[in-house]
Amino acid sequence: MKNELNKIKVMVIDDSEFYNKLMTSQIRNYLRLLESENNCAFELHSFLSYSEFLKNEKAFFDIAVIDFYLNHGIVGTKVLEKIKGVNDNCKSIVVSQERSEETVVKAKREGFDEFVHKEDRFSLPRVCFFIEQAMNEKMRA
Repeated sequence: MKNELNKIKVMVIDDSEFYNKLMTSQIRNYLRLLESENNCAFELHSFLSYSEFLKNEKAFFDIAVIDFYLNHGIVGTKVLEKIKGVNDNCKSIVVSQERSEETVVKAKREGFDEFVHKEDRFSLPRVCFFIEQAMNEKMRA
């Protein structure tokens, strides 16, 4: 039986339905692999909009995968601010179509741990590797 103390809560927010489903599916499959290899369990949440996320804004997440530019002018840093208000230790990664160095620097300055460009052919494996690293940090703590 998996130890409840080792339950790791992961969230994904991306307003592109296609990319959200693709990323969530890839992450879910990877989490199953990690669960089978480690003494842990995952809980995965997926949101298509900021308003959908706000219904769960008080939820505790260990790992957040956030699109940098969401619909209606919402920037991912606003989502991260809400998450960090509940869990300041949440590990966060930006996924974005934006390629500018300015956006990468802004994301890092605003508290994101990692930045991945959506159109990079290794973007999904990089997100999964980031989640695995964050899981390992949490399990060592």
